[in-house]
Amino acid sequence: MKGKRLWTFGLSSSGRLGHRFAKDKGCGELPAVLKTLEEVSINCVSCSSSQTGVTNASGHVYMFGGNNTGCLGLGTGVSFAGVPTRVEGPLLREFVDQVSCGEACTIFRTSSGKIFTAGGCDLAPVQPFGKKEFAIDACCGYNHFLVLTERKQVWSWGGDNYKQLGRTNSHRTYSEPGIVEITMGEPSVVACGSYHSLVVTKEGHTYGFGCSMDNRMGIPPETMRVRMPGHRYNDTWELPTLIHLNVDHARVIYACGGRKSSGFLLDNGQVVLCGAIASKDVVMLDFAPRRVVHVSVGLSHFGVVLDNGLALLCGDSSDCRLGFEHGGQCVNVPVVSTTTERNTGPWSFHVAPLCTDTAIFVQCGYHHTAVVAHHTAVEATEAYH
Repeated sequence: MKGKRLWTFGLSSSGRLGHRFAKDKGCGELPAVLKTLEEVSINCVSCSSSQTGVTNASGHVYMFGGNNTGCLGLGTGVSFAGVPTRVEGPLLREFVDQVSCGEACTIFRTSSGKIFTAGGCDLAPVQPFGKKEFAIDACCGYNHFLVLTERKQVWSWGGDNYKQLGRTNSHRTYSEPGIVEITMGEPSVVACGSYHSLVVTKEGHTYGFGCSMDNRMGIPPETMRVRMPGHRYNDTWELPTLIHLNVDHARVIYACGGRKSSGFLLDNGQVVLCGAIASKDVVMLDFAPRRVVHVSVGLSHFGVVLDNGLALLCGDSSDCRLGFEHGGQCVNVPVVSTTTERNTGPWSFHVAPLCTDTAIFVQCGYHHTAVVAHHTAVEATEAYH
């Protein structure tokens, strides 16, 4: 085994864990290393409702899980892939740096700045990315796409039923990429939830647009009751709108979107969660003396990776998506601030049982979890402290 390897656990149906389990009913599976991908170090992983995508150090991309609308990039002739299957076609001669999975689509970014998408159509390149516009970050939601280019411009296209594309004209879909106007700061990170979008700038500003139900973008309920300029509906933000997370002494450096929630990583190692995962609150968690280095939000669970290599998971424990059937090692994390009185107590996190591996980053799908980890020795029972 070389370098970083992949652990998967949770619901096994549709082959989303990559272990050849049956498509029909599925069951909860405990964490296990994906042996078929151990030969080359893993670079990137992404999870969605029933799909998982992986890139490795050789620039190959592998997909497994449900093939809804052909979103795996393997064509529409199969309903699912039970084991990691290499995506070829136009990607065969490309070095793939990044993959992002949505419920009905997938986006691939190459080392040459090109963008390819799958889902609803054959795997194909997207113009003008590549020579004209060099892509440096990419993500997708249920059926919409965001790309950040080297010139620090944000582009969007796809489904726009909740105005998740952040573009001024009123359309249900946009088939061609167009620029999203970010009024303040230099964009550095883009992220998608199912029907909402997030942009983080180098200065730490955070913008949200799209569906705002369940307070999923950290927007207080009071402002949702008033029709604000640029807002078509009370539960929809049509244009990129500055999000206020009450982080006076820190700045946002990373964002992630889930089905009905969002997560934000701060430069002081704290995490802000909002939406359904936080009971419609905006909650800040402090993992001191440790710092969070990565965060991911799924449907009803979320995960963080600490600076010592521990992966912690919280939320719905069904189907072993937190790594355990019963019990397991837990740690309590205090709440620093919250918008209501519902989340004042400490939150209990499960420590993902990865043997002696140290986690690098975590991805939460709807009913399963994937962790990329180094195979090194650490005593997990003492590492949090």
